[in-house]
Amino acid sequence: MPRQSSNRPGILLLTVGTGNGQQREETLYRPLRRSIRQGEHQRVILLPSRVSETWAREVERDLADLQVAVQPLPEAGDEDDPDRCFAHFDRVLGQLLHGESLTPDQVEIDLTRGTKVMSAALALAALRHEIFRMRYITGQRDHQGMVIAGTETVQRFQAARITAARRLDQARQLMGHGQFAAVRTLLSDPDADGAGLWPDPFPDQVRAIRHLADFFQRWDRLDYAGAAAVLPLPARELLPEAWRRFLPDDLCRDWVRSLARPLPDRGDPDYCRAMAGHVSRLMTDLWANARRRLAAGQWEDAAVRAYRVLEMAGQVGLFRRGHDSGRLDPRDPVVAGFVARVENKGATPLGRNRDETLQAPREKAARLLKSMGDPLGGILLGLAREEEGFNVTLRNHSILIHGFQAMAPAEEQGLRDYLARLATELLCPLLGDDAAAWQTVARVPEFGE
Repeated sequence: MPRQSSNRPGILLLTVGTGNGQQREETLYRPLRRSIRQGEHQRVILLPSRVSETWAREVERDLADLQVAVQPLPEAGDEDDPDRCFAHFDRVLGQLLHGESLTPDQVEIDLTRGTKVMSAALALAALRHEIFRMRYITGQRDHQGMVIAGTETVQRFQAARITAARRLDQARQLMGHGQFAAVRTLLSDPDADGAGLWPDPFPDQVRAIRHLADFFQRWDRLDYAGAAAVLPLPARELLPEAWRRFLPDDLCRDWVRSLARPLPDRGDPDYCRAMAGHVSRLMTDLWANARRRLAAGQWEDAAVRAYRVLEMAGQVGLFRRGHDSGRLDPRDPVVAGFVARVENKGATPLGRNRDETLQAPREKAARLLKSMGDPLGGILLGLAREEEGFNVTLRNHSILIHGFQAMAPAEEQGLRDYLARLATELLCPLLGDDAAAWQTVARVPEFGE
């Protein structure tokens, strides 16, 4: 939103027309001088066309006691070209706000004179720079609808509603692409000090939108407990109509709550079964998260997530069989037999914890499952083999893991295809009837996909 207000004197910009050629003093000079004198402006900038520049210069001379400047449109005929008018006014305002470091609230614009194209272009340029202070000269009108000389009054108004609505539209586009943090940055907190920039009815809408974006931002960064903590979400009627499609249903909210549950206690006799269910949900949600990272062009992050999905699947398979891949019992006959075969082949043995339990990383977990006759082992090994398409072990060469170069954008389609394979070749066989429903709820809404 606009920068904070300043107490410094302001600048008034006015479009300048031609007035009535027969009564230029009454219809142009006098009203223009009166308009300029109303208000405590440090500077005045007149914005005439090439046709009305002569009369603007006359006003400049008449008001020699004030700091008046004339910045006419560049070419004759520009006064009827909205794009050229806008470009000129935009440059003038940009120089004031950025070249001179003024704040939008220090600028006021007068839209009364000039062509309708000039007035509209100046208003649009002002809104682009979040200048809300506008005014228009009105008064008693004659039979032709012209303001009668001597009756002029300044009608001031704020254009904050227009900009507020535009910001909501911009924020909605960002939301649709999963840019949740950007939504909260663009829509400043109506309750923050100095942020009284949202006219009614926008404050309630902005609060609701920021709440919704906060929920999705926490979920998207895998902060499930944080996302669950901001539930319940705003009531549907608080959101603008165009935003209601983002409001998750009860299934989606329950999904996040399930992900936020504390991990089962290792001492619980039902620990492995409970972990199998919990990690299955985490794995599915991470798969959906990887799709969002890919849609956002974050290939490194998507690849790391794809690898972790593959690793989690092996952990789920072992949990279902009563084994914790991070704490395997070396006395278990199945585990002991597998370790013996690994060591006889001269392969890298399983890792060992301080309590003498063993660790099976991704590939070893897959081979352990295969040794048990579990078809999941073969699926996991197949999905990790180097193929013509994307190879998930490229993750090891990612700059986020062991490498020194980022993954090339050329991997995007291969990674997209690989995530699709994970869904059909891994998640569906592993999760059975739950797969489709879980994949759907984890992707609601399908931000940026």
